[in-house]
Amino acid sequence: MKNTINILAISLITSFLVVTQANADLVTDNFGVVVISGPGTGVTGTIDVGYNTDDLSGTGNEDLQQNQIQVSLNLFLQTFDNTDDIQYTDFPVVSFFDGTIEFIDYIISESNFWPVTTPIDDLRIASIFGGVVENDVWQVETEGVPVPEPTTFILMALGLVGLGYMRKKAA
Repeated sequence: MKNTINILAISLITSFLVVTQANADLVTDNFGVVVISGPGTGVTGTIDVGYNTDDLSGTGNEDLQQNQIQVSLNLFLQTFDNTDDIQYTDFPVVSFFDGTIEFIDYIISESNFWPVTTPIDDLRIASIFGGVVENDVWQVETEGVPVPEPTTFILMALGLVGLGYMRKKAA
């Protein structure tokens, strides 16, 4: 019985050390986010970028692909992750210089030619995209929802007037 307890204790300690060692190189960098142009200019949020330092040499320019990083963007009272990037499976990409994050290539868009996994709740905004990280702040831009031109409204109004006239004429 005593040997069984000793073996269990050694197993637990060994398991703990293996798990601790496996997670020792995981890092999460936290940055502020600010919208620098487009609808919502001046709005702030946060972005967390998780990665394994073993994937970096720490010198020169290096990129980590989406399968090597975990991104969590909190902006416009919403949370977005890797799967929300418009080119998910290839993006987002994080660029480092000498082991420091300098650029986050991450785009969320509701335009009709990209699949949307998490719609942007702010009705003014169709796309969020960013790049440069300066002074621990990721700078993003937004694009507004396209507004139909006045000609579209005129044609639609004429069509409705025509339908109303046809209905009145038939009655």
